[in-house]
Amino acid sequence: MKIQDIIREYDETDVRVRKRRADFDYDSMKNSQERGLDKGQGQGWYSGGQTNPRDPHEFVKKPHLTTLLDKDAYYTYVEEIRSLKRAGYQNRFFPQVYNVDITQDTKGNQRPRYRIEKLQQGDKYPEETLIGIYERLFNDEFDMDSIDSYSNKSWAIWSEIADQCNRAVERSNYKNIQDDELREALMLIDKIIQENPDWNVDLHVNNIRIRGSSQGPQLVLMDPISDGGRSIPDWEDVKYGPSRQHKPKPEYDSKMSTFANMALRGAKKPENDTKATTQKLKQTEPEEPKKKTGLGTLLKRKLDQKDQDSD
Repeated sequence: MKIQDIIREYDETDVRVRKRRADFDYDSMKNSQERGLDKGQGQGWYSGGQTNPRDPHEFVKKPHLTTLLDKDAYYTYVEEIRSLKRAGYQNRFFPQVYNVDITQDTKGNQRPRYRIEKLQQGDKYPEETLIGIYERLFNDEFDMDSIDSYSNKSWAIWSEIADQCNRAVERSNYKNIQDDELREALMLIDKIIQENPDWNVDLHVNNIRIRGSSQGPQLVLMDPISDGGRSIPDWEDVKYGPSRQHKPKPEYDSKMSTFANMALRGAKKPENDTKATTQKLKQTEPEEPKKKTGLGTLLKRKLDQKDQDSD
């Protein structure tokens, strides 16, 4: 591959949808998630990942289960970054997403796979470096007394950087943000949340990272929004597809009324028609049985008729 092709691949985020013949298996995916959580490395409740074996500078991330993309906060965040990138806007606080592969089964279940830059945990850096990052990003001075009780002071400083970003978006107040690009990045996150009221800002120590650069350590807002699990499908979503179109209709239940069975199978209850109902009731009413005429009664009628004829 030519060097120009490699540069172009890393400069443009490609999104592809791949069709698969076999349907996703919810139980096996759930078991895989639990095994991954037991290992603990690179695993979260929503997604997990690992370093790309073909490229040590890349991280491959994917959700444990299929996802409802229209309710997926991370996918929306990536799409917003891509949209701004196409319009010519770059922001160093955004993660670099090189490729998004969406695998789709025959029932419409989708599972994205993200190839992103490999970033570093902030608390791995020394205290002095993290305080320098803090002072470049925020207007107020860092309070060293606030971390006296922490044994891991790097983690405490890194946590305060995350809290400052989270607080700014949560309150829509950016007075303490000194860096213009950081302010713009946080305002974009704020905009996405305002457009999706059920979502929340989620900038904690595990959702921000550091990128090594020629200018020094760079803060990256890796996964700043939580959709509250609304993008995670349940067992029926995966088994019958997100729209539930593949769900078989329930069997007729003889113990239930006709209208209840119709509702169960998706049919509409007919409109009330008083005249039609009355006619139906008349048709279904049992007729009174005709009284049988005895032999003595018949003989009496014949004799009476004979007397009338003789007169």
